[in-house]
Amino acid sequence: MKRIESTDPNTSAREVLATFTLVGDDVVADYRDRNFELDVEVNGIYTMKAGEVRPKDGRAFYDALDDAYRRSSFLHVVSD
Repeated sequence: MKRIESTDPNTSAREVLATFTLVGDDVVADYRDRNFELDVEVNGIYTMKAGEVRPKDGRAFYDALDDAYRRSSFLHVVSD
């Protein structure tokens, strides 16, 4: 399972935006933030390796999560 967490720049508090679980080659998404859900489902995430992917792309999306948010200061991927 991978969690996407947002860090508040003023308080450093973290909030879980979504969790993604890989079941076989499918991604099960549990969104806790509607704006994040709309962004990921509509726009997807982009990496040089995977291109533009969305949760419906399964393993390719799941594998791209770390790369997509690696350089972000306020969004983090936490793997369990």
